[in-house]
Formats: sequence, structure tokens, C-alpha cells
Amino acid sequence: MRELFAVMMKEEWRLHATMFGSISFALFPVLIGAITFMGSLILSFIGEIIPGPTLSFLVHAQFLLLGIMVGGFGLLGQEVMNRRFGQASLVAYSSRTLPLSDRRIFTVFVVKDTV
Repeated sequence: MRELFAVMMKEEWRLHATMFGSISFALFPVLIGAITFMGSLILSFIGEIIPGPTLSFLVHAQFLLLGIMVGGFGLLGQEVMNRRFGQASLVAYSSRTLPLSDRRIFTVFVVKDTV
């Protein structure tokens, strides 16, 4: 299971490093942390201007719109992958060719995406 996890992590790194560059992909968690830090600092100032229920509604509406955008990109993701990488086979889809069960591949995939 560790070998499969390591292979999937390498595959994920190569895939995203090819599309976005190694440094951009590596620094993405730092960007998320910086945005979260700035948001937590600004929250005390915004809380004095915008009432709590309105602010909560705006944040939830923003997450809804971001979710719709990510879902729309996910629908086009297969076409983007085919145009960018051709017919490359990924480890996540290799249960028919490797002696691994769908359940094991899916479990390792979920753990990899959580990390």
C-alpha cells in the first residue's frame, strides 16, 4: 500500500508540475496559508462594518460560486487532460491491468488527495 501511495504521489507531482510548474505547485499550500492568515486578520475590521449574518451569507455564497466553478472545470477536466497529455494512463484507472483491487486503489487515492 505504501508503494502505491508513493507512486500516486509522484504521479500527482509530475502531472501538476507539468501543467503549472514545480515551484508554483510546491508553493500553493503557502499561498492558501497566506490568504487564510490575511482573512483572519481582516475579519475583525470587517466584522465592525458588516453584520455577522450578512457576512456569513456572503461567505457561503462565495463558497457556492467557487464550488460551481470547480465543478464546471471538473466536467471539462477529462478533455483538458487528453489535450495536454494525450492518452496517458493514470495509476488510479489501472485496476484492470495491475493486480490491485478497485477498493485498494480508491482508498489510496482518497488518502493521497487528503494529504
